[in-house]
Amino acid sequence: GAFSNWVAPGGINVLNVNSGAICTGQSYTIMPSGASTYTFSSGSAVVSPTINNTYTVPSTDAYGCVNTAVASVTVNTLPTISAVTSNTLLCTGQTATLTASGASTYNWSTSETTTVIAVSPTTTTVYTVTGTDANGCVNTTTITQDVSLCTGINAVAEALEATIQVYPNPTNGILTIEL
Repeated sequence: GAFSNWVAPGGINVLNVNSGAICTGQSYTIMPSGASTYTFSSGSAVVSPTINNTYTVPSTDAYGCVNTAVASVTVNTLPTISAVTSNTLLCTGQTATLTASGASTYNWSTSETTTVIAVSPTTTTVYTVTGTDANGCVNTTTITQDVSLCTGINAVAEALEATIQVYPNPTNGILTIEL
């Protein structure tokens, strides 16, 4: 009847909530505006979804008007970072090339930021590379570069103060080794 066209003095509240994206493992804060009180379907303004999700936010304004908004949160997966070496076993003094893949930008434990780095470790060394993808999601991997002294048979003989003889030379397929 008589009150069918009546509008509350403040009108229906205009509720706004933010939607956005996070990386796997991160939390997201829903920040509503436009009302006096809010209720979150998740129980809290801070959510930690593992997959894309939506959250309803009912609110009540100062005049008792109720409205509901929906916040959408996209969950981006972390990049899969990998690193390979050009030589699985270096001799002391040699250089290997380490190559990272799976992201847009990289940061190595050597402070280098290129996809490919050259390393010349004197002992077996573990290198860490952190990659960031186009969504800003970050992941890390490690690669171990093995290093050997690569001493030959003569160096071993000298260290043992021994004589090594290998014969016949040329061989017929059967060798004799004497220490």
